[in-house]
Amino acid sequence: MKITKKHNKGTAYFSDLEPGDVFLHCNNWYVKTECRALKMGGSVNAVDIQRGILSLFSAQVEIKKVEAELIVEV
Repeated sequence: MKITKKHNKGTAYFSDLEPGDVFLHCNNWYVKTECRALKMGGSVNAVDIQRGILSLFSAQVEIKKVEAELIVEV
């Protein structure tokens, strides 16, 4: 995967995002998902897009929303 980073200065809260929005947190790139319950009783609401790791963010976590473009070459 190729990621091109362009800087902006604004931060937001996780609760400001819509499902499908891409954001940066602790130098990792995530996409917000619909909150889904897992079999183990937990829930996830984001996926690390470089590693495929499922994560849970609280509503007031500060993040940096980014404009992202997915380019698929076949």
